[in-house]
Order: sequence, then C-alpha cells, then structure tokens
Amino acid sequence: MVGSNYLPRRVLLSGLASIAALTSVRFSEAEPLPTTLPTDTTEIVLQKFGYNGTIPTEFGKLTLATKLRIDDNELTGTVPTELGLLVKLATNFRLDTNQLSGVIPTELGQLTGVTSNRFDLSDNELCADVPTEVQALSSSITSNWEVTTSNSIGTMCEFVDDARFDIPTTETRLSYSGDDLTGTIPTEFGLLTGLTYVTLGSNDLTGTIP
Repeated sequence: MVGSNYLPRRVLLSGLASIAALTSVRFSEAEPLPTTLPTDTTEIVLQKFGYNGTIPTEFGKLTLATKLRIDDNELTGTVPTELGLLVKLATNFRLDTNQLSGVIPTELGQLTGVTSNRFDLSDNELCADVPTEVQALSSSITSNWEVTTSNSIGTMCEFVDDARFDIPTTETRLSYSGDDLTGTIPTEFGLLTGLTYVTLGSNDLTGTIP
C-alpha cells in the first residue's frame, strides 16, 4: 500500500493487487474539489488542504466509497443531496469545520452504515432543524456524533445559499427562465414559503423536483 503522501493532482493506490484499480484519492493543492474521480474509489480523503468552492454533486456517483473526509477546508454552499447515495460509507462521514450553509438534506438519513466511527457536520453555518431521518442515525453511531455544535440549528435560514441562487428566504418571486442553469434544484427552495411565482424553464437542470 502506498502511504499517505501528498502528491499534487495524483491518485493514491489502496493495495497493489491491481494497478488499474484506483481506489483511494488524496490531493494536496488548495483549489476546488475535483469533480471527476475514478468510479471505483473507496476512500475520499481530502481534509485539511484548504479546498474552496462547493462540494461536487458528482461525489454521489462514488457509491463504493466507505470513507468520506472533506473536513477542515474552506468549502461553501450547501450539502448536496447526492451524498445520501453513498450508502457503503462505514467509518467516516466528515464535513465538519467548513463554511457550509443551508439545511441538512433528509437523504443523509440513508447513511445507516456509518456506525463504527464518526458522523460530523459541526462547525459550519447550517440552519433549520435536523431532519428526523438524520436524527435517527444518532442511535447507531457508536462514537463522535456531531451535528448541532457551532451551527445555527433550529433557526430559519436567511438565504438559499447556492452559487446559482443566492436569494433571501423572504423572496416571493423566482424568475430564472433561460439562464443556462445546470445541476439539481436546491432542496432549500422548500424554505421559500412566501413564493407566489416560480419559473425555471429552458434550462439544463437535472434530477428530481424536491
């Protein structure tokens, strides 16, 4: 096994049985997180590198991952719902000590395998209540369950904090038709209880309607 070195823009191998199997990734350069990783990645270990920008929704495609550590960076934006697809996670789900905001997706309640070590969302700027689906995980996490610490849990989020939609939750009209938008519709739109008009047509949005 190749040790935990810091190799710029390279991929570490977890085991030498098959050189073609790239199973563990770790980068050293402070920049946005990579959006394209080998689909057979089993450990995403990218903590304490000063990464900025948002968490790529593409991480949700790494369904063989058993560990996710992107803590202690400078990540912003919301927690992608796609992370709930990482159901093989077993030892770590760590997004703590960043600048993440918005709500905690209910989809994280699917991460029932993270029982042997740490589930940590502390030291961010998350708001709104912890979904019951996520609260249910706390009884099975054997150590280091940290969600509410240093967040604004239980308060109303003031903004939909998304690189595409930085709007106050008091907004009553949304008009983003034909703006070449991509990605999914933020679940935080559910906080916009005063909306009377919404148009998102003629874009390249994907996924389901929250």
